[in-house]
Amino acid sequence: MSKEGPLNAIASQDNPEAAPETRTLGLVAAPDMPEAIATRLAAELPALLKEHVDDRICWKVPVVSDPFIGSGDDEPKVLDIARDHMLDQQWDVAVSLTDVPVY
Repeated sequence: MSKEGPLNAIASQDNPEAAPETRTLGLVAAPDMPEAIATRLAAELPALLKEHVDDRICWKVPVVSDPFIGSGDDEPKVLDIARDHMLDQQWDVAVSLTDVPVY
């Protein structure tokens, strides 16, 4: 892997005719409004990421609803929950969405 980071390492590969790499950006959302927003984002993000990050990467964007993300817990716990989903699901990146302030 390049020192530039995992996504840039993919972009700098020498074989442009190789099968596209697949990367997964998982969205971990609190129920209700955050989950609805995450579902809309999941439909739009693959094309946007392909256009703005690297057109040789095929993006998957699954959505997981987790009530603990919106429970008002402190920031480290929310981040731990998102990280646990990322590791369990073998995602490359995880983003958590909540409608509760996180300080």
